[in-house]
Amino acid sequence: MEQTYENWELIIVDDGSNDDTGEVIQRYKSPKIRYYKMNHCGRLGKVRNFGIKMALGEYIAFLDSDDLWRNDKLALQLIFFEKHDVKFTFSNAAHFGDYVIIQPPEYHGPYIGNLFLRLIVGQQFVFYPSSLTFKKEIFNTIDLIDENYKSAADVDFVYRMALQFKGGFSNERLVSIRKHSSMSVEYKETTYLECLTVVYNFFKENALDKKQFNTLSAMYYYKLGLFNLRKSDSGKAFHYFLNYNRLVPFNYKGWIRLIESALRKLFDKTATAPGTSWK
Repeated sequence: MEQTYENWELIIVDDGSNDDTGEVIQRYKSPKIRYYKMNHCGRLGKVRNFGIKMALGEYIAFLDSDDLWRNDKLALQLIFFEKHDVKFTFSNAAHFGDYVIIQPPEYHGPYIGNLFLRLIVGQQFVFYPSSLTFKKEIFNTIDLIDENYKSAADVDFVYRMALQFKGGFSNERLVSIRKHSSMSVEYKETTYLECLTVVYNFFKENALDKKQFNTLSAMYYYKLGLFNLRKSDSGKAFHYFLNYNRLVPFNYKGWIRLIESALRKLFDKTATAPGTSWK
């Protein structure tokens, strides 16, 4: 409501919350605000798609419930659309909250054009859904957000959009992203596994070549290995590092991690063997 651009509609999609969201929204009495409550599904794609279908405007912008927009966010992005003739745009961000470790870096820019390889292979930009605005007309060409993903739906969606359309990234920090521990830790492994699926699907569609596919898959296997080492699941860590080494056999760090996870696995088995006592 504090946006300097005033021709907006606010569609709030409540994924089965048990707080007083509905009561708070009723206080505003604004015809520009529409509130929909769903039975809880836990699928971000389903929630976003519902809001997209309800939207009447030419442009769609996401704002997750724990993030904040700068009050000139919409105005600046609409100018960006006119200036660069793009179908979507996203921006840099600032982190806030109790779990801020580091701020996203400054980027040169803006970057305009086909951003697919810069995003998926180069991972050149920071991407947060709350910074994204796109033209609704893109759904004449691509599908809505894939509702099968639990935590990688946004990643898959922005990659598919970037593959098909000219887009733009700007360095202005137009959104503030709240950093907290619970969801990021709980869904981290699921996100990595789903990102492997995303990469594989683009490879099957010939959007990635074999080298790009192997490099990206190896990166996610390595992250999965580290994640499981840190949570002391040496068996799964060994499995993921083994997959990493199959794809990148000449990188010594993978073999070091594989040996480390194997030794931890062996130690864990020995320490829990019947009749063994450790002081």
